[in-house]
Amino acid sequence: MRYPVTNSQYQLFLAATGHRPPLFWKDGQYPAAAADHPVVGVSFHDAVAFCRWAREIMGLPLRLPTEVEWEKAARGTDGRLYPWGDAWNPALCNNREGKAKGTTPVTQFSPAGDSVYGVADLAGNVQEWCSSLFGPYPYDPADGREVLVYDMAPGSLLPQHARKRRHRQRRASGGQPGQADLTRRLLAG
Repeated sequence: MRYPVTNSQYQLFLAATGHRPPLFWKDGQYPAAAADHPVVGVSFHDAVAFCRWAREIMGLPLRLPTEVEWEKAARGTDGRLYPWGDAWNPALCNNREGKAKGTTPVTQFSPAGDSVYGVADLAGNVQEWCSSLFGPYPYDPADGREVLVYDMAPGSLLPQHARKRRHRQRRASGGQPGQADLTRRLLAG
């Protein structure tokens, strides 16, 4: 998808399924001024549940992207350092230098901050879930990081362990419920 999942989109999922709200939503509601901001405070399992629901509603094969898919969307085929190119520009994403003091609308830096593929918000703003296990570079698809196991729902896949990553900043993390500062992007394909 072109943009991260927003609070208002995630609210539709909650209303339809009764799933638990993300951390940081007071009384199960996101702040009124943050409808078009990326949802944060969701676990890996929350992200997978959202994908399963969205797949059913939209009739598309939606899922979390693998790390290599996310990386290609962010860096293109030329290996650029940032989605927009090789030169840092703090005006093209939500970052410390911009002093936004929180998340920003998913369209705020689009299209100038978009990747070569037209994908927005791949640098800054929030961290995003991928389905790949954390592994060292260089990337090797045969090292086990893309090994998936089937969950209880036919047709959906879950990795054996969950990891999070951010463009130009990779860290391993468990898929613990209540993991903060996370959102996810869906891949249709």
